[in-house]
Amino acid sequence: MAGKGGRREGAGRKPKAITRLIHETPIQAAEGMIRDRLPWLIGKLFELAEGVQVEKVVGREGATIVYQERPDRQAAEYLIDRVMGKPTQPVDVYDEARRLATERGLDPAKVVSIYEALKKKRAV
Repeated sequence: MAGKGGRREGAGRKPKAITRLIHETPIQAAEGMIRDRLPWLIGKLFELAEGVQVEKVVGREGATIVYQERPDRQAAEYLIDRVMGKPTQPVDVYDEARRLATERGLDPAKVVSIYEALKKKRAV
């Protein structure tokens, strides 16, 4: 009974690399495009963070004015956050509880009082 069982050509789970190429999502395609242009994008971010030199033609005579744009604070902040990590943002739990209660049609005062009771119970 030759030919029954054993290793067969093309059988089994396909390698991930092939599966990824076949089923590439739009997000993965976009990530690939960004990855390919990453050095250029980072260079542009640095230009914005340092301030860009602009050449402007003014008037009918074609006089050229060259000036330096102000550095972009958001670009500089983004670069710093990428290296050092984004600082933690304090969140007021009571305000968040009130907001969620209002969104869900609940009484905010009751939700806050329940939260306080649970907090006391955990502290004990």
